[in-house]
Amino acid sequence: MKIKDKIILTLTGIAALLMPMLLLAGLWTTNAPVDTGMLWWLAGTWVLGVSLFYVAGNFIVGRLLGQVGKISADLDSIYPKNLEKRLVISGEDELAQLSLSVNKLLDRIEGAFQLQQTFISNFSHELKNPLMKMVSQLELSILKERKPAEYEQIIRSVLEDLIELGHLSDTLLELAKVGDQSKDIMPATVRIDELLFDAREFLIESQKGCRILIDYQGSMFTEEQLTVIGNAHLLRTAFVNIIENGCKFSYDGQVLVRCGVEANDVCISIRNRGFGIKERDIPHLFDPFFRAENTAAFKGYGIGLPLVHRIVKHHKGQIEVISVENEETNFIIRIPIAAL
Repeated sequence: MKIKDKIILTLTGIAALLMPMLLLAGLWTTNAPVDTGMLWWLAGTWVLGVSLFYVAGNFIVGRLLGQVGKISADLDSIYPKNLEKRLVISGEDELAQLSLSVNKLLDRIEGAFQLQQTFISNFSHELKNPLMKMVSQLELSILKERKPAEYEQIIRSVLEDLIELGHLSDTLLELAKVGDQSKDIMPATVRIDELLFDAREFLIESQKGCRILIDYQGSMFTEEQLTVIGNAHLLRTAFVNIIENGCKFSYDGQVLVRCGVEANDVCISIRNRGFGIKERDIPHLFDPFFRAENTAAFKGYGIGLPLVHRIVKHHKGQIEVISVENEETNFIIRIPIAAL
């Protein structure tokens, strides 16, 4: 039995029970004599009232549930090929609010679907290039007999490509781990300045020519105010990625890192003087595999900044980009202080 029928039968049953009591109460208050004609009048009135109640209830409930049926039919017509389709909202009642909520959900689903399609397409492209390069080198190596030094050069080149693929795989795993909101990634309190110095030490050892200056911004704060609730490994990964980018795209390989306190947040500024970022590219910096036009000459896959963005967001923080093309770029990260 449909919900509509259940509602109508329930309301009609209630009316059928209440009407005789109302009619008898009316007779009792008026002291009208009860004869055969009166009984027939009462019966006719009861049948007419219940019938009118049934018809009116059927009409009203039908109109209300008809809108629900239309919403259901519209949702059934939405497929991956037409995810841009939305429910038509009319009125300001609860069903209109429901349609609005469904449309917001469809917006998020469409965004996630487009991101997935872009991710798969870009990942396939990024994976294909080093694989084809390795295949070409290995095919060339077996075309003719070569000297041991030439074989060693080919092996070293293939090994470099494999290391790059391993780095890509590790970064993608980190991205997936941060994207899994069901996992607890904030188990302890950590000092932001200590993580910055750890990231600096790691990059100086691994990146030749990278100069990183760390300074404290302001003096009116305590050591406890530089403490946040977070995952030390993930935060260090974020700082390494963003500082490494600063070194890579600066004119002189130098990055200035400032750490301080603003209101209730630990504020970290990572600034470099270099190529800068075009204004139209800034909104897409945190899209997986996106690379700005002026970065084509540099190695990279476009997944470092998306990883940084997810890590900051999972720590209830914010990240802001201020850049002037061909002058400087400043990434500002804010993460709530642990004590607040």
